[in-house]
Amino acid sequence: MSPEDSADLKMLLLSCWYKPQELSKRIAFFYTASLVSGAFGGLLAGGLIEGMEGLGGIRGWKWLFMIEGAATVLIAIGAYFVLPSMLSLPVNQI
Repeated sequence: MSPEDSADLKMLLLSCWYKPQELSKRIAFFYTASLVSGAFGGLLAGGLIEGMEGLGGIRGWKWLFMIEGAATVLIAIGAYFVLPSMLSLPVNQI
């Protein structure tokens, strides 16, 4: 799968939840959030690794791995309940 295919799939998924009039704003928000998370993710990771190093006898990179994994699981569980199912929408809204 190439990066171009990935972009097409993102557009397809976003178009399943939003009307055409709303889609450009949502796509812009999606890509902006991606850039901002890339900019601050490294700073946050560095701070966590340095600040948690040796805490409880566990290396900083292991703390980072556990914290990011726990955050991912919690966000995925929340998204399951918050995001609407594409099949539950009426046909004229898809």
